[in-house]
Amino acid sequence: MKDNKKSDLITQTCTKVKAMILSQELMPGEKLFQEDLARRLGVSRTPLLRALERLEQEMLVERVPRRGLFVKKMKMTDMLDAFDCREALEGLAARLAAERITKEQVRELQSLFAPFRKNPRKANQQAYRIADQRFHQRIIELSDNRMLIQISTLGNVLSISYQQGLIRPPVETLPEHRAIIQAMARHDSALAEKLMREHEIRTRQLIAKRLHEESQ
Repeated sequence: MKDNKKSDLITQTCTKVKAMILSQELMPGEKLFQEDLARRLGVSRTPLLRALERLEQEMLVERVPRRGLFVKKMKMTDMLDAFDCREALEGLAARLAAERITKEQVRELQSLFAPFRKNPRKANQQAYRIADQRFHQRIIELSDNRMLIQISTLGNVLSISYQQGLIRPPVETLPEHRAIIQAMARHDSALAEKLMREHEIRTRQLIAKRLHEESQ
């Protein structure tokens, strides 16, 4: 019983720290002072240390020799790897979700972008990023494929790819999101997968272009 409680506390602590990283309450590259963080979370250092070890395995935290633990700051090459994974995972998720999505779920996806439809050029970047991330996460959930969901979660693929904010502006991605939703609403699974893959490829190509320019 005690072991179960200990495991639950570590899991809860891990979830809280991960949320702080994703919301950028803990910024990329920030050093993690364990005593301070344990006090903020209201836990002892033991469950916190175990939680940080998990997050290190999940590539959200990194250990620097003789310096300590830091929130991992993703490199552009990490971003390329993340979008390679997203193309495959989310393409499959869109196809599976399109086969079983309900009208209510379609409306849920549409509502995420409703605030930005009138003037995407003036969209609040932070608000749009949150909607964008929720959209992609929701499609993974709607795939109803437990293995796919677990792979995406354990790999923190979405978390890694959003660390540097939006790669492309809402004026570009909003029409793509709407097209994906429309294909899913028609239960056109092949088109939904194609559009999702193209959506991820365009972003990856932009990252690759920036990486190339930086190397010159």
